[in-house]
Amino acid sequence: MKITSIDVMKIPSPDVSFSGNGGGSTEEWSPIIVRINTDEGISGFGEAGLAYGKGWRAGFGMVQDFAHTIIGEDPMNIEKIWDKLQRTTYWGIAGGVVPNAAISAIDIALWDIKGKYYRSPVYQLLGGKTNQHLRAYASQLQYNWGTAPDPAHPKLSTPAEYADVARRVKEAGFTALKFDPIMWGDDPLMTAKCSIVSNITSIMALPVWLVVLNLIRVGG
Repeated sequence: MKITSIDVMKIPSPDVSFSGNGGGSTEEWSPIIVRINTDEGISGFGEAGLAYGKGWRAGFGMVQDFAHTIIGEDPMNIEKIWDKLQRTTYWGIAGGVVPNAAISAIDIALWDIKGKYYRSPVYQLLGGKTNQHLRAYASQLQYNWGTAPDPAHPKLSTPAEYADVARRVKEAGFTALKFDPIMWGDDPLMTAKCSIVSNITSIMALPVWLVVLNLIRVGG
């Protein structure tokens, strides 16, 4: 099997719940998808994790540049291709978020091809299951989490706002959540951020809050 072509695609999204810090970009949320095509009709998909924060243009170009170096390679030789990109290209050797995101996008697509070729879930190729049940968590509450966030209010900053979104998370059935309580807000004092965490811990007492509180104490 040989790699015959690689498509790099930017997918705009109207999602206002995760605009990141992309202000100034034409699109603030633009996932970068790579599709690797082969001479046997099998294609694999991957994503460069630079969809937000003014990074998607760099990721798009980096995947394009790396793509040229692997045309004609056997997509089943995943480690060989990884080494080629990481050890024989200037920016692969130098490293960094953008080159690594591009390499990872290609790597994901190659594993997708291998899974399709062997008609097997990729996790089976990587050693099989280690857990029968995985705990799901609500992520990125600071972006006004939910299925229909308010486009006029995409970022949270006050204790009351965090308490409200935590209630919604709990009502949705989640028992764990992830958020960054010190990204937004006009008050620079860490004590204000501590009150945010205190408000939410009264609603959902989870081990993660111990970690957050410790981080705030250290920062304070």
